[in-house]
Amino acid sequence: MVLGVRLSVAVAMAGVELLGVLTGPGPAVAIEPEGAATKLMALTNITRTSNGLSALSRDTRLSSVAVERSRDMITRNYFSHQIPPNNTTVVDIVESLGVRFRSVGENIEFNTALINPVEFAQTDFMNSPEHRENLLSPRWDRMGAGVFGSGSKVMYAVEFMQSPAPESGSGAAEGAAPQRTQLPDQPNLARGERLRSPKVPIGLMENLVSRVLRLFLSL
Repeated sequence: MVLGVRLSVAVAMAGVELLGVLTGPGPAVAIEPEGAATKLMALTNITRTSNGLSALSRDTRLSSVAVERSRDMITRNYFSHQIPPNNTTVVDIVESLGVRFRSVGENIEFNTALINPVEFAQTDFMNSPEHRENLLSPRWDRMGAGVFGSGSKVMYAVEFMQSPAPESGSGAAEGAAPQRTQLPDQPNLARGERLRSPKVPIGLMENLVSRVLRLFLSL
């Protein structure tokens, strides 16, 4: 996972507090969220194939998560891979949906560009070494994107996933739990890996997962 924000340039962050970083009112940005998300995924795949990598398949589950992530950050005015108040991550959400995976990553960005805002977001990702590394990682095979705007701010979230290895023989249990990858420290989230997080209060986690499920079922 990579932390980044467009102020004057993209800034890659690791373990730096960004609560309250969202800027004040400005000219309203007119953007159609679903079309912007589709465009962001297309730009991602163009960038990957231009760099000799395979295009990623759109995963509606990841798109639902990405939409909810972008909406939540705008609505609650924070910018972080760690979801307050308990510092859970997108991996916890994907896991709670029962999705099997080997690893999950996330790029997030917001900008206030009035012209070509999606292109600005993609440029910011590519100009930040950590974002670029995540976007061009050969491990991923699936992705989803979400966009949410309010006033002058538009938030972008791109979720990446490495699918589980094919099951071999009869030793793999049906419906096995997702494979987890534990990291030694938080800065390595830039690699898009698993962060061990504290338990989330049931009510908060159920509320977030419920919103994602409702969004997913409506697609």
